Amino acid sequence: MNWKLTSLSSVAEIISGQSPESKYYNTSGEGMPFFQGKADFNDTHPTVRYYTNKATKIAIPNDILLSVRAPVGPTNICNIESCIGRGLAAIRPGKELHFKYAYYFFKSIEEKLAALGNGSTFSAITSGVVRDIQIPVPSLTIQKKITNILDAADRLCHKDKLLLEHYDQLSQSIFHDMFGNITINERNWPLKKSEDYLTKLTVGVVVKPASYYTEKGVIALRSLNIKPNRIDLGNLAYFSKEDNEKLLSKSILREGDVVFVRTGIPGTAAVIPKELDGCNCIDLIISRPKDNVIHPIYLAYLFNSEEGKMIVSSKKVGGIQKHFNIGEFRKLKIPIPDFNLQKKFAQIMKVIHLEKSLAAHSSIKSGELFQNLLQQVFKGEFVKEH
Repeated sequence: MNWKLTSLSSVAEIISGQSPESKYYNTSGEGMPFFQGKADFNDTHPTVRYYTNKATKIAIPNDILLSVRAPVGPTNICNIESCIGRGLAAIRPGKELHFKYAYYFFKSIEEKLAALGNGSTFSAITSGVVRDIQIPVPSLTIQKKITNILDAADRLCHKDKLLLEHYDQLSQSIFHDMFGNITINERNWPLKKSEDYLTKLTVGVVVKPASYYTEKGVIALRSLNIKPNRIDLGNLAYFSKEDNEKLLSKSILREGDVVFVRTGIPGTAAVIPKELDGCNCIDLIISRPKDNVIHPIYLAYLFNSEEGKMIVSSKKVGGIQKHFNIGEFRKLKIPIPDFNLQKKFAQIMKVIHLEKSLAAHSSIKSGELFQNLLQQVFKGEFVKEH
């Protein structure tokens, strides 16, 4: 069933944000919460980072907050009276429009809105574009039914995300329990430099790597593929087999190597699994742990732990674009616990990784379910007028 479309402005009030002067911002809680844009968004409701003593445009609870400037399209539901900056528009549903239905509708057209914002130097959409958005408006009874369906799917997604966060927290807790506070080395583990626990320390391809890219061939991992304690195989680059073996052979990775991000989120580390043995990498630090001295999983978890981040951050240079270079790595001294204890930790982590991979798969599926429902319910495929 195709519901009648109507312009958003006929069923909702659109309030364009206006930012107060920066001298009226504060983080001490004085005045009204102030939301600037997408940076303040969370899963559903925004998080207060700033306050203002001179409120301009006001949003109220159940307004839909739409990001209208870089990036265009993301939404949140306002849950507190607040001031909104020029990066946002507040959509205030009228009597014919249920606020949660409107929220999910905007979720369903997020990519379309993003496309409308492209084509200019600074991605943005005007209030006129927002007012003219065509929205299907069935009866409030149908809107609430749609909301209930999508709420259920959204709860499933949220549950899966929480489970993944739980596994991350569990891993960090086990690391701390087994090895203590690494920053202060409270258990007095021997401190060693990289030359004592690594057989190789080098950097991946850094000289015009794009000139070697091919559509398929040998995987070339980049910083965007390195997540804490795992490899993300999305957005892969490739080298030809010939270039990989002849010109770029110094940075070929082996199973058990630990790679580190140099620029972006410096020090983020992951272990190369068996299935990626022989791949290459671009602008990553490559380390090869010594057998029976340091376990790859311990090394990766150390650098990804809160304590490890503190160790790396103390060596960051380069201003806004933080950088972790190989010279700094060589100078670092890190605690090296008993190897048998490291192996025990690695065995525990492998079990957690297995459970986490199952949870991640479930999270992907629940996310796909939510997106599919999101697109289909607004076509009237599930919920009918009676």
